[in-house]
Amino acid sequence: MRIALYQPEIPQNVGTILRLCACLDISAHIIHPCNFPFDSKKMKRSLMDYWPFIHMIQHQSWEAFQDNTTQYRKILVDVHAPTPYHHFTFQHNDILIVGRESDGFP
Repeated sequence: MRIALYQPEIPQNVGTILRLCACLDISAHIIHPCNFPFDSKKMKRSLMDYWPFIHMIQHQSWEAFQDNTTQYRKILVDVHAPTPYHHFTFQHNDILIVGRESDGFP
């Protein structure tokens, strides 16, 4: 299982997801561009002391993400999804993709 953040806009939210990934020992994919400097103080503060435990892969674009993750099944997380998550069958090679905070995933 992996989590991908598509063009994130709020550093504190990214920090929260990265801490979750560290706790669950799963990788996080960041799909740029971000709406903030990725090395900002807010970002570093939100990561606290989890940084050494985070396995993060950054992709410079959606196309780069697609090119580098062909071996994984991509699952879009959406509040309007027709299938609730507790009725969905997840697989070990899934990447859960979360869209932007303001307008989701195009």
